[in-house]
Amino acid sequence: MRIVGFGNIYIDIYLDNNTVSGGKSNQNILCNLAKYFDCCFIGYCGNDINGKIGIKSLKKCGVDTYVKVIDNDTHRMLIKEGEATRRCPFCNKKVNYEGNNIDYNLIQEDDILLIDSLEDNNIEIMNKVSNKVFLDIGYPISIENKSLDEILLLFSRCNLINMNHRVYDYLNEKYNITKLDLFNRINTELLIITNGIHGVDYLYNNKLTHMDEDNIIDSKYTEGAGDSYFSVVIKNYLNGNIDIEGIHKEASLVSSEVVKKPGARSHLIDNFKILEYDKCICNISKYK
Repeated sequence: MRIVGFGNIYIDIYLDNNTVSGGKSNQNILCNLAKYFDCCFIGYCGNDINGKIGIKSLKKCGVDTYVKVIDNDTHRMLIKEGEATRRCPFCNKKVNYEGNNIDYNLIQEDDILLIDSLEDNNIEIMNKVSNKVFLDIGYPISIENKSLDEILLLFSRCNLINMNHRVYDYLNEKYNITKLDLFNRINTELLIITNGIHGVDYLYNNKLTHMDEDNIIDSKYTEGAGDSYFSVVIKNYLNGNIDIEGIHKEASLVSSEVVKKPGARSHLIDNFKILEYDKCICNISKYK
């Protein structure tokens, strides 16, 4: 069994201290799980140093990679004082391309697919194979043009769902659907709705259990906190443990470590240091 993620390589550039971390939710989750399970990432990156950094970050965390290099720029987020943007604040360039034509032959029969949105590319993969699917969905943008029936059908395809409160709030405001009603209308084993400092809702066995957040730390470095939380849930779920109180305690502790310094993976590996760049900091030319 492997846990397999798909998509484009991402990096996060921290302008406060000129360091770089690997990014993107599904890739961060793989990095957190790689010390417990075989993890693999299949996707794309640009033909630049940013792509090499993204691949190296995954490999240093123990994630196998099957990454195709394309003639483009690698996706990156630029982060300053906790605020993230895809558009460089210096040169105003925004990297935006799609190209997830995944080779399905790389997917093995017992792989678990890890996706972080319900974009068309991910839906195509879900429809092509019968593998288990774990969904981590943080923003409603990928479901905004879908009907409620379409959304519920897609959720039902997933065995485990981690949903940010932004997604649930969108569903509740548009369709007036309660958390329990949402859970009862989809065929998923466990639904988690995270609410930041306001705790986490677990929906399991037709019951909603709310867990307060006890490890609240005032930090601007929130990238990766939710990813590490879901990773702990996945680890326990795959090991047959659904002790919600115990899972929440462990996951909150790990998340509180992630936010202590910049970098979604800084609790696993050190950020890379930018040594030189070509014209603009978003075009890294040398790092260590």
